[in-house]
Amino acid sequence: MKNYLYRNNGNGESVEVDENTFRDKYILVCCFHIPIFRAGTDSRVLRDLLMTFSELYSTREDVEIVVVAKMDKLMTNFELLSDRFLLGFPSSCLVVPFKDSKRRDYICYYLHLRDHRRMQCLLLDNKGKERDILFSGYPIFAIDHGADAVPFTNEKLEELDADDLPEWETASTFQLEGLFGVHSL
Repeated sequence: MKNYLYRNNGNGESVEVDENTFRDKYILVCCFHIPIFRAGTDSRVLRDLLMTFSELYSTREDVEIVVVAKMDKLMTNFELLSDRFLLGFPSSCLVVPFKDSKRRDYICYYLHLRDHRRMQCLLLDNKGKERDILFSGYPIFAIDHGADAVPFTNEKLEELDADDLPEWETASTFQLEGLFGVHSL
């Protein structure tokens, strides 16, 4: 049996996975424990992550995203719920087939997705001879930076954070008044 993933385009298009599938690309693999409910940080991160995915596919050709939807233990046979969850993802995303539970479990175990965590991501740089891990963990970067954070390294995130902060040589009330448009007479 050949290894394959599905495109999330609703047509059931299968993509054979071989050494050329991800050549010269960043590979972003994200595992999700579903369902994810609307309340809480997880739903906000998921929303921003979906926007990040869409932006990545529309602005870059060197990114491939693999989505792994892992059902909670009591819902392991609800394929319809999995399909509904995947509707929010861009059609270009690759998806581990629902029926391939062993591969889903293995990938989610590898990414340290546990019951108390709702999502984990791994970013690999496959542009050289070896695959380098650039990011592994909870995708909080999606809230603050979105696609601008590629390749999601600590250095890139620190650079973006530094750009967000005003650069004052000294903190003074004069500068604070200037921020508010207050000028002393």
